[in-house]
Amino acid sequence: MTRALPDLVLPASQLVVWTDLHLRPEVPEEILAFASQIDAVDSETVLLLLGDLFDAWTGPETVRAEEFASLRTALAGRAATGGRTILLRGNRDVLMQPSQGRALGFELADRVLWNGSEGPVLFSHGDEYCLRDHPYQRLRRTLRRPSVRGLLRLLPARARAWAGRRLRSRSQEAVSRKPLDVLALDLSAAQRALAQLGAERAVIGHLHVAAEHALEGSRSLQVLPAWEPAQSPWTGHPA
Repeated sequence: MTRALPDLVLPASQLVVWTDLHLRPEVPEEILAFASQIDAVDSETVLLLLGDLFDAWTGPETVRAEEFASLRTALAGRAATGGRTILLRGNRDVLMQPSQGRALGFELADRVLWNGSEGPVLFSHGDEYCLRDHPYQRLRRTLRRPSVRGLLRLLPARARAWAGRRLRSRSQEAVSRKPLDVLALDLSAAQRALAQLGAERAVIGHLHVAAEHALEGSRSLQVLPAWEPAQSPWTGHPA
């Protein structure tokens, strides 16, 4: 399977969180809208993205299109002023490598643990908890095989783009940000993850529709809605 990136533990910091943007050059107005939102986040606040920033990441050529110029500029400008941006790999950007994230001005991780005002919070994309979606989990395991990742890296950019379209067509999302099946969510998996880390709350994306789930004890899981241009972010205050 794909080597998991070490968990990031955030120091006391203000957070702004979005998830499931699914940006694509065919909808340039959404790229411009999100670039403007990045510019509005001050450098003292951590910008945390819970995965699927792009509709399909197949390599650095993904963001070379002119339509992504505003996003590249916003991320680079934020990094230049010391602003911290973190992308948690989702199912659409699972093939991204840390060096590719750094080149764009952000850190790459799979999970973040943050000490919020109401206790430790675990952030991730959330697809790892959708264990009842068996076809998706088979695809997820395939994409995390070193042989598959190695093959995709060796392909020419045009072939990688074709492979990305094929993989995207096999996804349950016929349309970007379409709601996914909440019944696929296995709350016991989230409960185990929180217990292992001593966290009180999990915050995820992936399912695209806002929801709250009570877990055992005082623990809980929050699903954030997929990003929309006029949507306010999830914000968090440090302990």
